[in-house]
Amino acid sequence: MLPMKRLVAWTTLVLIVVLTVVPPDLRPETPIPHGVEHASIFLIAGFLFGTAYMGREWILSAGGIAFCAAIEALQLHIPGRHGRVSDFVIDVAAAIAGVFVGAFVHRVGAKIQDRLKKQ
Repeated sequence: MLPMKRLVAWTTLVLIVVLTVVPPDLRPETPIPHGVEHASIFLIAGFLFGTAYMGREWILSAGGIAFCAAIEALQLHIPGRHGRVSDFVIDVAAAIAGVFVGAFVHRVGAKIQDRLKKQ
């Protein structure tokens, strides 16, 4: 199960990179507000990493900050794209929240499974 969680987490990160580097006209548009869209995908990514690498929340948070900074900076070099400090702040907050929520959910789930096995 753990290798699958990690594969899904990394695949999500690759998807974020792809959607970040494609020209604006190739990026899918949703009716969701821009900030909510950013928060959602980074919350999901953080959650996936938090469940896949439980116990490494602080390292994942540092990595999340670096990743968010890198993709915003990367957009500065892509015609038609732009990096925003506001996107960076939203992305970081959502990613870190996702990491800790994911780790918490994973821990609670593991405890429930242990108790069910003991019954």
